Amino acid sequence: MIDHDGEASPCPYCGALQDGAAGGLEPPAPGDLSVCCECSALSVFTGRGLERRRASGAEELEHTAEVEHVRHLIRHVRER
Repeated sequence: MIDHDGEASPCPYCGALQDGAAGGLEPPAPGDLSVCCECSALSVFTGRGLERRRASGAEELEHTAEVEHVRHLIRHVRER
């Protein structure tokens, strides 16, 4: 896993400041998903920050194995 520093952007659901990303080899690109470290909401990277997901097809993404794994890791870190 590679950490990427980025421009700070508030979570569109809870307002918590998100200022980095972890994951692939490249920094996040428009259309990539983000899981908030505070509220675990799923949002989308844009060229201007994070935005709420569009309703179309969003429910299918909500419970994918990858998203659930990230949420599990966030809960684990919070408990420490």
